[in-house]
Amino acid sequence: MSQSFTFHAKVADEALTKVTRLFNSSFLDIINELLQNARRAGATIVTIDQIDDPEFGSAIRVTDNGPGLADPSSLFTLGLSDWNADLISEEDAAGMGFFSLANRGVRCIVQKMGTNQSSILHASSDAFIGKEPILGSEGPDGHQGVTIIFPELPQDRVASIAKQSAQFCPITVVINGETAEQSDFLGDAEQIVDWNGIRIGFYRNEYAAHSDENTNFHGVTLRAKLPRLTQNFHNGYYARIDVVHCADLKLVLPARKEFLYDAFFEKLSTWILTHYYELILNGGAHSLSHDSYKKGHDLGIKLPESDMLLKPFSPCCADANNDVELQVERVSKDAIIYRDAEGAIEEQNVANAIAHQPNEFKIYQPSRNFEGYNWYDKLRLVTLAGYQITNNGIKSKINPEDVTTLTDRPDQIHILMNSSFEQTAQTLSLETDVILTGIESGDLDEVFIRITETSKITKADLTDLLISAIFWPADTSDAGTYDQQLEWFQDAAEDRSFVTLQSREEADLNALERTIERELLWRIPKGSIVTITIDGRKISISGLNSSVSSASD
Repeated sequence: MSQSFTFHAKVADEALTKVTRLFNSSFLDIINELLQNARRAGATIVTIDQIDDPEFGSAIRVTDNGPGLADPSSLFTLGLSDWNADLISEEDAAGMGFFSLANRGVRCIVQKMGTNQSSILHASSDAFIGKEPILGSEGPDGHQGVTIIFPELPQDRVASIAKQSAQFCPITVVINGETAEQSDFLGDAEQIVDWNGIRIGFYRNEYAAHSDENTNFHGVTLRAKLPRLTQNFHNGYYARIDVVHCADLKLVLPARKEFLYDAFFEKLSTWILTHYYELILNGGAHSLSHDSYKKGHDLGIKLPESDMLLKPFSPCCADANNDVELQVERVSKDAIIYRDAEGAIEEQNVANAIAHQPNEFKIYQPSRNFEGYNWYDKLRLVTLAGYQITNNGIKSKINPEDVTTLTDRPDQIHILMNSSFEQTAQTLSLETDVILTGIESGDLDEVFIRITETSKITKADLTDLLISAIFWPADTSDAGTYDQQLEWFQDAAEDRSFVTLQSREEADLNALERTIERELLWRIPKGSIVTITIDGRKISISGLNSSVSSASD
């Protein structure tokens, strides 16, 4: 018959040898821990000085005006703190912070609490891990609080990091004789609410206005996974928190650089999110996504549907860096949404057709975030169905990717769009004067241009259309710079425009003029009339006037 037995968990002696890895020994870690210890002890002032020390050489001295310690050895007892039970419970103080000095060694002068006596303690790095004894001796009478001296490292940047640590600390910090500037962590919040010992600041500005450190834990700033609430066209909300007295909000030990995401933190997050919705409800119109809108209802906040806001349609460019977004507009129930665009060529065709309508015709960009709202789901939707070419009374339909060698300019071109409204389907026809068809490849040779006989499009306008619809830069090392690639493509597009609207001969003449203007004109003196004759491969130039050149110089 088996017998049950019990035993207790314990910490092996070998664990002490690993304490140098609890902290990274950076000055930021050290000063944060020492400021927290001084504050918990009841100090109101901490002084930080860079000194020349007979033992360490360049050193840092941190002194507080607290009451000292009842037992100085508690500093070197891992997991044991000298705080009262209420403070241990409230802040989850674990008695590990002093071991941030384990990689450096330290000398301390510690007032014995309630007396005029003090002790001096010397501890090397090996002493922190139990390999050497900690040396203690009687200290000076009348010493107040705790003084800690440790070696300074070249990378410490003492003054700047100490100022950073002091900025939101609730006690006064003096650095090399100067009192550090301090401010309220939530000083620029739109609204501050006290909740369970935590001050919560609410913001409606852009999130980039602050760093990722959105929590102040008694002077130590941290990044917590707090909820945010974004909107499509209105400013969203985010929060920052300033911990005052909250026993339930806990940090992960030993470094205390991240929060424990437990049931209490979930409760905090839910409260913050609910308050966002309350702010939106009280603020009037909103542009929340439908999913966010439903979540607000689940939290008990009965919001109205979002404002009827959309962005007007603006065609994308093959080079997305050239895309233009138009300002959002309030729309009516008669608004039309253009959906399922296939790429820059298609969208440039549609935009050109809209610009040629005799009456104002406007379509809007879709917003899938609004799908589910009653007003949005009832709007008319249009999608591209193809193109219709009319020539000599004969109509033919072509697809956006079609490429053909036909050179005739048609009598009419229409863009055909499928339209659906309240479950009724119909075809919408937009007359236009030019379309591009072919594959979205970035290659001019794979795109065909169709222009009506009556089109008034200029060579410059056609060149711009080709650039917007087709050009995107290659990112390979041998492709040339962006400006070079754009210039090469623009030249090719200009040649193509001349060929399409005039002739190959005109395109060649334009290319020669372009080359002369770009490469040669600057070398010809002002006032000179120069003749360039090309006979086969022989080039002759006349008209250069040296006297004119000298006079102009």
